[in-house]
Amino acid sequence: MVPLIAPRPLLIVNGELDPRTPKAGVQECLDNAQPLYHAAKADGSLKLFIQPNTPHKVTPAGYAAGLAWFKEWLKISMP
Repeated sequence: MVPLIAPRPLLIVNGELDPRTPKAGVQECLDNAQPLYHAAKADGSLKLFIQPNTPHKVTPAGYAAGLAWFKEWLKISMP
């Protein structure tokens, strides 16, 4: 499904040790999506943020990455 999102902005936040969404599976999705983003000249619209040594949860760093992504792509003013 991830390749169908191209060229719209997509941030994938995942824990490095997440048993529900293993890193290899996330990487496979990213590998399939990257050529489509590239063909659409939207390479910067796709980003993967891996939370080091993290299971299935959002860390403060993951939350900050998501917030920064929304600020960038939604062009909203937030503190």
